[in-house]
Amino acid sequence: ARLPFGINAGKAGLSRGGQPDKPLRLYEFEACPFCRRVREAVTDLDLNVQIFPCPRDSKIYRPFVKQTGGKEMFPYMIDPNTGASMYESADIVEYLYKTYGGEVEGVEGPAPASPPPYLLASTFLTGWIPLLLRP
Repeated sequence: ARLPFGINAGKAGLSRGGQPDKPLRLYEFEACPFCRRVREAVTDLDLNVQIFPCPRDSKIYRPFVKQTGGKEMFPYMIDPNTGASMYESADIVEYLYKTYGGEVEGVEGPAPASPPPYLLASTFLTGWIPLLLRP
């Protein structure tokens, strides 16, 4: 579990090997259930990521995403370490686990190089239900 101020407790918060040299760049907006899926994977992997908020009608980062990736769709991730850039939350999550999954420090045996099933199984579970339950 993640605690305030970057303090981690439990298996979920343990650092995995394979931290990127340069922070990943994630362009997203908070209300998007697909973006939430990527944020959950980033949190699970404890990766250093720069998040660029792209709310509707924003003139700051949305034009960059369209110019760089060719379309205004979110989430959009750029990995400056490998040169990879991609849309589609399932593809991003799969990429993050394959590239940065590594072994979990303090836990015997390797961590799975694939995401937990709940992260890919259903956007309904990972995105829409929490969004609908928000006050």
